[in-house]
Amino acid sequence: MAVLGGGIVLAIAALKLESIRRDRFGRADSTPPPALEELPSRSRQLSAIRSGSSSDPFDLIVLGSGATACGVALEAALRGLRVVLACPADFASGSAAAPGLLRGGLRNIESAFFERRVPTQLPDAVRSVRERALISANASYLLSPAPAYLACTKFWEVPLYFVGIKAYSALEWAASVRRPFTSAHWVPLAQLASQYPMLKMDRGKDQANIKGAIAFHEMVLDEARFVLALAMSAASYGALVANHLEPVLFLKSEPESVPESEESGPQRIVGVRVRDALSGEEFDLKAHSVINAGDALCDQIRAMDDPDSPKMSRVDLETNIALPRSLFSPDTSPSCLFFPGSSEPANTYMITNGEFTWLGAGDAELKLKKRDIQVAGSDLRNYISQLESVAPQSEAETALEVARDLTGAFIRPVDLRAGWSHLRAIPRDPVSVETDKKDREKSAAEARAVADTLAAAQSDEAAASETVKDDAATKAGSEPPAATPESRPPPKKKQKRKEHRVAFATEQSSSGLTSVVASRLVWYRQAANAALVQAISFSPKGARQIESGGEELSAHCELFGSHNWNASYFVFLMQTYSTACADVATARHLARTYGDQAWRPAAIAEHSKDKALAARLIPGSSHPMLEAEVIYCARHEMCSTVLDFLLHRSPLARVDMSAAVAAAPRVAQLLGSELGWTTQRIVDETRTAQSFFSPPP
Repeated sequence: MAVLGGGIVLAIAALKLESIRRDRFGRADSTPPPALEELPSRSRQLSAIRSGSSSDPFDLIVLGSGATACGVALEAALRGLRVVLACPADFASGSAAAPGLLRGGLRNIESAFFERRVPTQLPDAVRSVRERALISANASYLLSPAPAYLACTKFWEVPLYFVGIKAYSALEWAASVRRPFTSAHWVPLAQLASQYPMLKMDRGKDQANIKGAIAFHEMVLDEARFVLALAMSAASYGALVANHLEPVLFLKSEPESVPESEESGPQRIVGVRVRDALSGEEFDLKAHSVINAGDALCDQIRAMDDPDSPKMSRVDLETNIALPRSLFSPDTSPSCLFFPGSSEPANTYMITNGEFTWLGAGDAELKLKKRDIQVAGSDLRNYISQLESVAPQSEAETALEVARDLTGAFIRPVDLRAGWSHLRAIPRDPVSVETDKKDREKSAAEARAVADTLAAAQSDEAAASETVKDDAATKAGSEPPAATPESRPPPKKKQKRKEHRVAFATEQSSSGLTSVVASRLVWYRQAANAALVQAISFSPKGARQIESGGEELSAHCELFGSHNWNASYFVFLMQTYSTACADVATARHLARTYGDQAWRPAAIAEHSKDKALAARLIPGSSHPMLEAEVIYCARHEMCSTVLDFLLHRSPLARVDMSAAVAAAPRVAQLLGSELGWTTQRIVDETRTAQSFFSPPP
């Protein structure tokens, strides 16, 4: 405990000195705003990608749709590399079902306390807290501070969790001088009941009652819009970006000619053949380096390079549901409630934001809420289709049972506003991956030895039977049989190793493919920089190099939409675009969704000849989305399908699936008019979107 306390004190001092230095001297090394304010369309990006690869290989190709892939593209573009970001699906695929919580180093503090892993987990806690402070500064319009409560159902939890959260809050205070220090404190049961009056405090004899909670603060993040802002930022700084580009195969160099006595080295990856999922066209991209940042698709992409490569991540299928906020709390401001792993239900969280409450499972495994993903076949499209999907009725009903156990209100099936399942990749400890590889090689060698022994025994037996058949038979009846591989005792069963939690993992194959998986969103930048440095260092002679030392350029790069945004930006929208932003809810929604680019959809709605664009996408509903947002996303955010808008450009489907189904026909009409779709394409897009939101049995 003394070691942990001393480490936390030193970490706080280091973080505080660094934050004071940044605050006093400003951002002398901050990245200037991009010169490209209006992003090119998807068709123009694809044209530039084709022409650029044919004339001269790119410095880097990044495969992936999540925050890590977009972070690699942004960092590479800031360092002056010619980079292509090829997203196998849409930007932020899988993020529509994410709970929207930017977690810091609380789990690392827990591991340092309970697993006695101070040397490894405390530095991770410090780095994750600092990374969250950087995200808050670079994408402030997408984050909302939220009071968080850790419910305690056992008295022994109170002192342990209080010390851990107190240390976590101190690290948060040290990471930034601009945010006032909100100390963690104990919240008695009566005060917690005032915040969550519908929460069931007395849960009977079968389960422990809530004794109170420890209050601290967290950050609520629109993860889909954050990943999209990363991709748009990379494009604004010169990266070539395109969604719905599926990798088909890796292009490899011809093996070098070597003497017959020597073995030729592995073929090096020199590019990727990709397929445009919207048009079906395939074309080749040449590059000096390729980074695989596919998150849940990472191991499947690695198998395209080497089918025998060990898995570097575990992929789980998590389920979250959205319920009306009134079932838990009357307060519409963001707030979070957590149940730790020692409570029942274990590792469950509730996030209230606006009119809805998210309910789901945390990092630890919860049998009712999480299961291992099983996909038949190795086709990448099978995995892409499951990156995010509507939760099956059976899993949604199970989640509703957990919700009924938490609240005293009666929850009906019709109260379920949305139920989502999404794939989440959890990186494995590189030591365990290497050990598994050695174990497989050892098992293969033992199997070969057994096979050789068996073949030799059978050969000797056949030879003996031909020469002395009678003597062999008599001898076999009088003497015990010789030991054979089948008669040997079975090998001892291997004990299952406990894998330690890692922030991110990188791996580079013999052919030069660099793969990276991050455990949480907060680690995206650290993982991206590590993968970038590793990939470029493996580049052939003559390729452009980068410096591996110093701070990453993306650390102080404000993301797309942040440069001119402030908390009162919605007032500017109401004063300038009085027709489109006639009510406060619409103005706040535009400012919180698009940042300083919110004037673009507002101007489309204000000045368009079609006055319907200034109306709400769903007339008469409480959802503040405008029809003009669909036009803006098609022009400036590469929105190519109805699902692109409903899942990753707008929060509508995330919180209300029935509203998304109702909006699908109108979204298809608006996209069709902007992108030149045929009538049949509009009908097909509408049907595809509506069938997507139909829950499987």
